[in-house]
Amino acid sequence: MGKSSKMTSCVFRLVANALSYIAKKTKITYNEINIIVYYFIIPFTWLIMLDYILKIHYLKAFFIVVSLIFLISYKKFSNFSDWLFKKSVNFLNSFNRFGISYVASSVLICVLLPIIIYTILIFLMYQEEVNYIMEHNCLIYVGRIRKNQLIKCKKLLMESIHWAEVLKDRLQPGFKI
Repeated sequence: MGKSSKMTSCVFRLVANALSYIAKKTKITYNEINIIVYYFIIPFTWLIMLDYILKIHYLKAFFIVVSLIFLISYKKFSNFSDWLFKKSVNFLNSFNRFGISYVASSVLICVLLPIIIYTILIFLMYQEEVNYIMEHNCLIYVGRIRKNQLIKCKKLLMESIHWAEVLKDRLQPGFKI
């Protein structure tokens, strides 16, 4: 087993164990916590971030309403969770035809993809602040360059004046520049 497959297996076990622990502590099944996290909590946080980026509140409100209607209409969430979990497993197993194992596809889609999406959303949320900081630091940097260049120019000018006076004194004593 290569390093990347060991790391993939380790990440898979870590996430699965964390979900199992949460399921045990909340007294719900592993399938239920998996569905709650991946189909409700994670998408909801993305919608909160999108609302912040777009400066609206409709997406998270719509998600809450749809989720409540869905949860009220389903009598047994555990049955739905089992069904959706099986569908999710089938989807992740469908990558086997491309040589990607269930464990690898789980880590790619359920861990890496959300991290990428969170990274993009966080960047978009703070893009204005990042741009300001970059512009501000760039101006400070340019200001320092200009200040240093002016200091160097002044020193060069002073040296030039000094050497011009030295040269003038050698050529014509008493002449002022």
